[in-house]
Amino acid sequence: MLDGGEKHPREIGGLDYWIICDASKVYLFLTSLNGKRWRMSTSLVDLPQGFNDGKAGA
Repeated sequence: MLDGGEKHPREIGGLDYWIICDASKVYLFLTSLNGKRWRMSTSLVDLPQGFNDGKAGA
């Protein structure tokens, strides 16, 4: 999941992982090795599993 894979839109691994939480969700931000920024999220209940496929940023 966190290093890409055949079913994941992010095909290469990442670095600079940051986790931020609010009252109900956990957000994971990272930069992939090709320079794209990504955001994934899950509920606090589903942590550490349940992260969605992520969205690429600019």
